[in-house]
Amino acid sequence: MTSDQDATGTTRNAGSAATGLRDLTRTALVLSVLSLVMAMTGPLWSPKIYGNPGSAQFMVLGVAQLRSALLGNEPFRNELSLVRRVMPSQPDVNQALETLAAYADKADPIAKVTILPAGQSL
Repeated sequence: MTSDQDATGTTRNAGSAATGLRDLTRTALVLSVLSLVMAMTGPLWSPKIYGNPGSAQFMVLGVAQLRSALLGNEPFRNELSLVRRVMPSQPDVNQALETLAAYADKADPIAKVTILPAGQSL
Protein backbone atom coordinates (compact mmCIF):
# COMPACT_ATOMS: atom_id res chain seq x y z
CA MET A 1 0.00 0.00 0.00
CA THR A 2 1.32 3.46 -0.86
CA SER A 3 0.80 6.66 1.05
CA ASP A 4 -1.86 7.83 -1.47
CA GLN A 5 -4.07 4.79 -0.86
CA ASP A 6 -6.39 4.14 2.04
CA ALA A 7 -7.31 0.78 3.63
CA THR A 8 -9.56 -0.17 0.69
CA GLY A 9 -6.84 0.43 -1.88
CA THR A 10 -8.40 3.47 -3.50
CA THR A 11 -6.57 6.73 -3.74
CA ARG A 12 -7.63 9.70 -1.67
CA ASN A 13 -8.19 11.82 -4.77
CA ALA A 14 -10.44 9.26 -6.45
CA GLY A 15 -13.56 10.74 -4.81
CA SER A 16 -12.59 14.28 -5.73
CA ALA A 17 -11.81 13.15 -9.30
CA ALA A 18 -15.28 11.63 -9.58
CA THR A 19 -16.84 14.80 -8.17
CA GLY A 20 -14.80 16.93 -10.59
CA LEU A 21 -15.88 14.74 -13.52
CA ARG A 22 -19.52 14.97 -12.43
CA ASP A 23 -19.24 18.79 -12.16
CA LEU A 24 -17.59 18.97 -15.56
CA THR A 25 -20.37 16.84 -17.08
CA ARG A 26 -23.05 19.08 -15.56
CA THR A 27 -21.29 22.19 -16.84
CA ALA A 28 -21.04 20.72 -20.34
CA LEU A 29 -24.73 19.79 -20.26
CA VAL A 30 -25.76 23.28 -19.11
CA LEU A 31 -23.63 24.89 -21.83
CA SER A 32 -25.14 22.57 -24.44
CA VAL A 33 -28.69 23.44 -23.39
CA LEU A 34 -27.84 27.15 -23.33
CA SER A 35 -26.32 26.92 -26.81
CA LEU A 36 -29.40 25.12 -28.09
CA VAL A 37 -31.73 27.75 -26.62
CA MET A 38 -29.68 30.58 -28.14
CA ALA A 39 -29.60 28.88 -31.53
CA MET A 40 -33.35 28.28 -31.51
CA THR A 41 -34.30 31.78 -30.33
CA GLY A 42 -31.60 33.66 -32.28
CA PRO A 43 -33.91 34.69 -35.13
CA LEU A 44 -36.19 36.33 -32.55
CA TRP A 45 -33.66 38.48 -30.69
CA SER A 46 -30.74 39.01 -33.09
CA PRO A 47 -32.46 41.62 -35.33
CA LYS A 48 -33.23 43.66 -32.22
CA ILE A 49 -29.59 43.66 -31.14
CA TYR A 50 -27.65 43.60 -34.41
CA GLY A 51 -30.17 44.88 -36.95
CA ASN A 52 -31.49 42.90 -39.83
CA PRO A 53 -28.72 42.16 -42.34
CA GLY A 54 -31.31 41.31 -44.99
CA SER A 55 -32.83 44.78 -44.83
CA ALA A 56 -29.45 46.39 -45.55
CA GLN A 57 -29.09 44.20 -48.64
CA PHE A 58 -32.61 45.08 -49.78
CA MET A 59 -31.88 48.76 -49.21
CA VAL A 60 -28.76 48.63 -51.40
CA LEU A 61 -30.57 46.71 -54.14
CA GLY A 62 -33.56 49.06 -54.00
CA VAL A 63 -31.41 52.16 -54.30
CA ALA A 64 -29.49 50.60 -57.19
CA GLN A 65 -32.76 49.85 -58.99
CA LEU A 66 -34.05 53.35 -58.31
CA ARG A 67 -30.84 54.87 -59.62
CA SER A 68 -31.01 52.94 -62.90
CA ALA A 69 -34.71 53.81 -63.22
CA LEU A 70 -33.90 57.51 -62.74
CA LEU A 71 -31.36 57.28 -65.55
CA GLY A 72 -33.96 55.75 -67.88
CA ASN A 73 -36.93 57.29 -69.68
CA GLU A 74 -39.64 55.35 -67.86
CA PRO A 75 -41.74 56.10 -64.77
CA PHE A 76 -40.16 54.82 -61.55
CA ARG A 77 -43.11 54.53 -59.13
CA ASN A 78 -42.46 50.81 -58.43
CA GLU A 79 -38.77 51.31 -57.69
CA LEU A 80 -39.56 54.27 -55.45
CA SER A 81 -42.15 52.32 -53.46
CA LEU A 82 -39.61 49.51 -52.98
CA VAL A 83 -37.04 51.95 -51.61
CA ARG A 84 -39.64 53.49 -49.28
CA ARG A 85 -40.44 50.06 -47.83
CA VAL A 86 -36.84 49.07 -47.12
CA MET A 87 -35.27 52.40 -46.11
CA PRO A 88 -35.14 53.33 -42.43
CA SER A 89 -37.31 56.27 -41.49
CA GLN A 90 -35.08 59.35 -41.38
CA PRO A 91 -36.20 62.93 -42.04
CA ASP A 92 -33.63 63.63 -44.78
CA VAL A 93 -34.36 60.37 -46.56
CA ASN A 94 -38.12 60.90 -46.31
CA GLN A 95 -37.80 64.42 -47.73
CA ALA A 96 -35.72 63.18 -50.68
CA LEU A 97 -38.21 60.39 -51.39
CA GLU A 98 -41.11 62.85 -51.25
CA THR A 99 -39.34 65.06 -53.79
CA LEU A 100 -38.82 62.07 -56.07
CA ALA A 101 -42.45 60.99 -55.64
CA ALA A 102 -43.65 64.11 -57.44
CA TYR A 103 -41.84 62.87 -60.57
CA ALA A 104 -42.36 59.13 -60.17
CA ASP A 105 -45.09 58.86 -62.83
CA LYS A 106 -43.29 61.01 -65.41
CA ALA A 107 -41.32 59.45 -68.20
CA ASP A 108 -39.65 62.75 -69.11
CA PRO A 109 -35.87 62.61 -68.41
CA ILE A 110 -35.67 66.43 -68.37
CA ALA A 111 -38.09 66.57 -65.41
CA LYS A 112 -35.95 64.03 -63.59
CA VAL A 113 -32.80 66.09 -64.09
CA THR A 114 -34.44 69.19 -62.63
CA ILE A 115 -34.92 67.50 -59.25
CA LEU A 116 -31.16 67.36 -58.65
CA PRO A 117 -29.45 70.32 -56.98
CA ALA A 118 -27.19 72.38 -59.22
CA GLY A 119 -23.84 70.77 -59.86
CA GLN A 120 -24.92 67.32 -58.68
CA SER A 121 -25.36 64.32 -60.94
CA LEU A 122 -26.52 60.76 -60.65
